Amino acid sequence: MKTKLKIQNQITKGQTMKASYAVFLGLTCLFILLLPVMVFAGGTPAGTVISNQAKVKYQNAGGAQMDSVLSNLVTTTVDKKAGLTLTLPNYNRIVGDSVYVVFAATLKNTGNFTDKFNLTYATQHGWTPKVYKDINRNGVLNAADTLNGVIAVSDTVQEDSSFYILVREFIPPTAVSGNVDTSLVTGQSQYDGTQYAYQHDTVTVSRVTIAGNKTVNINNPQPGTQVTYQVNYLNSGSAHVQSIVIVDSLPSTVTYNSAAADSGGGTVTFSGAHTVKYTLASLNGGHGVGFHILATVNAGVLSGTLITNSASITYVDSINGYPLTGPNAGPANSTVIDKLGWTVVVDTVGGAFASNHQADSVQSGMVNTFVLKLTNNGNRTDTANVLPFTSLPLTWSIYYDKNGDAQYEGTDSLISSWTSTGGVAQNATVNYIFRATPSTHTTDRSRDSANYRFVSVTAADTAKGYTITYVKTPALNLIKNVIKVHGTAKPGDTLEYSVQYQNLGSGYANSVIITDLVPTNTTYVPGSMYYSPDNATWTQQTDASDADKGSYGSGMVTFNFGVISGGYWGQNSSTQGWVKFRVIIN
Repeated sequence: MKTKLKIQNQITKGQTMKASYAVFLGLTCLFILLLPVMVFAGGTPAGTVISNQAKVKYQNAGGAQMDSVLSNLVTTTVDKKAGLTLTLPNYNRIVGDSVYVVFAATLKNTGNFTDKFNLTYATQHGWTPKVYKDINRNGVLNAADTLNGVIAVSDTVQEDSSFYILVREFIPPTAVSGNVDTSLVTGQSQYDGTQYAYQHDTVTVSRVTIAGNKTVNINNPQPGTQVTYQVNYLNSGSAHVQSIVIVDSLPSTVTYNSAAADSGGGTVTFSGAHTVKYTLASLNGGHGVGFHILATVNAGVLSGTLITNSASITYVDSINGYPLTGPNAGPANSTVIDKLGWTVVVDTVGGAFASNHQADSVQSGMVNTFVLKLTNNGNRTDTANVLPFTSLPLTWSIYYDKNGDAQYEGTDSLISSWTSTGGVAQNATVNYIFRATPSTHTTDRSRDSANYRFVSVTAADTAKGYTITYVKTPALNLIKNVIKVHGTAKPGDTLEYSVQYQNLGSGYANSVIITDLVPTNTTYVPGSMYYSPDNATWTQQTDASDADKGSYGSGMVTFNFGVISGGYWGQNSSTQGWVKFRVIIN
């Protein structure tokens, strides 16, 4: 009986100990659950050890609870994962010329380990782009930042931490009002070069752009003839000008009669020193001013005398507050002769461009053609000298249009050197045809500008013309990546290869074929070829050569894309896509 009680006590004691141990485990689990959970933007930090262990509970045949059994402990060490973001809070600016523009940017390490990042900043117009560290993080470029020097690599950045930079460019005095410069600031992980982030900033130039024009209604007056000088100035910029003063000093060979304002609302005055002055308080962008002067050619002026007249302007730039001078309007020239002279003008038709629009371009390797029309607007037959011109990077072949149809034909004469036009009748027109083929390796968006001048042999008249051509060249780029499908690279494991293709140029690429050899010591997984235009929606490709883009044979994966359209630099629209396939490690 005693023995039975002892055994029962031992059992009760054991059950009490087990109950206490269960309570202790429960409280421990509750405490662990109540601990704050650490959340990392880049995921679990690299080097973290993940542990896991299984447990089994069971009863014997009699229904008694047996001791729990634990498995072995398995561990996994978290690998490094690079990541970053780049933010540009204020990425659109409107500024004048001759100033520095600074954008503040924040680079954040969204990876799971400490990393460094390569930094680049490129502007569409090459306006001296530079990157500085924002030492005090105030978003303002100060002396300490510039003394620290231009940087190309960030400091070491902890995970979930940020690095602050300032990107700067200089708007040159030659910048055209309304000109938009789209720039690109990029950060790239030094650990994993495929991980990068970028942001665009946009600078729109708002400045005063003054152009003057002065004409005379009679180019070849006789003595005693009244002539009209027309003076016009246009502010084609987006900023307004202030305190405008236009001065026209008449030559001594004419006598002032009168003057009046035509537009702009200014005031015209005349002084006894042959000076006509036009004044105006302010002129908005896109508006012009004009006035005319009536004067009489003095008696006794010799035939052949050149009467030249120009106007000058001074004003204040409202954006920068600078007092500026010029440009001059004119000169307006008249030659005193017994009969009228003639003028030569250039008319460009087709293929001659003067803008930065993508449509005003020619694909590399394709012929570009335009026509110059030379018209004699004088009152008699005359000859004009065609002056040489230079043009880069294109080399133009020049033809004389024999039949005058403004079309290139095999019978047109190739001009090896610039020569005289020969006699051209009044109001007659002769054509010159220009042809050029951009070479295969011409830099994308290369700008070719050519100026042409035709000068009359017997008069001082000059006709000018120009053409601007932008070349669109394809520029393909491939980015390849491999993923361990099962997390390891052991024999029998699967690897997935992906390739991103990009056309970074603005020209389209022809006959594009991407090939990838199945690596040695691996076997291609049948039916594993896929194509995606956006890295999100994937279309499976059949292995046999058919209407699909992809095919497999002789140990090679082939994707035939044919034509890949070009993007437009600065617009973040490079044409791209992705392909992938799998292999098994032998």
